[in-house]
Amino acid sequence: MLRLRRPSPAMGVALIALLVSLGGTGVAAVSLLPAGSVDTMQLKDDSVTRAKIAHESITSVLVKDGSLAAADFAAGQLPAGPQGPPGPAGPKGDTGTFGSITVKTESIVVGGSVTANDGKWETRSLTAMCPTGYKAIGAGTGWPESSNNEALATVYMRPTLDSAGNVVGYHGRGANDTGEPRTFTLYVLCYKA
Repeated sequence: MLRLRRPSPAMGVALIALLVSLGGTGVAAVSLLPAGSVDTMQLKDDSVTRAKIAHESITSVLVKDGSLAAADFAAGQLPAGPQGPPGPAGPKGDTGTFGSITVKTESIVVGGSVTANDGKWETRSLTAMCPTGYKAIGAGTGWPESSNNEALATVYMRPTLDSAGNVVGYHGRGANDTGEPRTFTLYVLCYKA
């Protein structure tokens, strides 16, 4: 039969010392540290993790100026820098091709004139048509005997079409407010179709 012996006083002191060293002194050391006594010298590298930092506890005031890189910012948060110098010219492109251009050399100017008398903004209109076999490519109006500061105006000018939809003439209207008779002229440029 196994008999248990009473532990010696030395064994009792050793057990108490072991228990104190395992728990009691660790608590005492933490509670006895004065505030602000732990700095970077006492911290091991990589010992402070993201989980140990309170949410939103690091603000811009705590971040050292110039310590962040552009990659630390979300897209669109950094302002654009000044425009850089122009780059070198690119290589010359290939020569393009041109479509065929038909030049109409046989063209004439037709026209007509009408006198607008001296009434208050009196208007007169007329039509100038290209001869048969010709089409109109443009038109203009004028007041041949006027000076630049006279109250003369072209009220409108619009093309005249044949049954096929070709422009074959123009119709125009001029207005005179000079107090004297003035001649309104319509010019039409025609080309042989």
